[in-house]
Amino acid sequence: MRLFDCLHLSFSVLDARSWSLSSLGLFTVKSFFLALSQCFGSPPVFPTKFVWKSQVSFKVKSFVWLVAHKKVNTDDFLQLRRPYKALNPDICKLCMRHGESTDHLFLHCSLTMGL
Repeated sequence: MRLFDCLHLSFSVLDARSWSLSSLGLFTVKSFFLALSQCFGSPPVFPTKFVWKSQVSFKVKSFVWLVAHKKVNTDDFLQLRRPYKALNPDICKLCMRHGESTDHLFLHCSLTMGL
């Protein structure tokens, strides 16, 4: 309540959302990823509270959670669940070099590193 007492509202200015982790004030997955990676600096535990209490859409929170727990439906994961469904778990469909896994797609693939 003390924080609210310090706020001064202006009725002449329209309300707007602002993402504090980006210099432009706009949400980007990259800024969210960088904030997550900075949290990894001290404890080796996944920052659960940071993900679920952040002000991003539920789709992004869910996706980050799935990637962190390696539950994204990549070919290696599908191969374990249904061996007859996965096309080729040894080749990434994007770079055509390494096996398609969660770690490869989101950390090491040459085509996704720039995203």
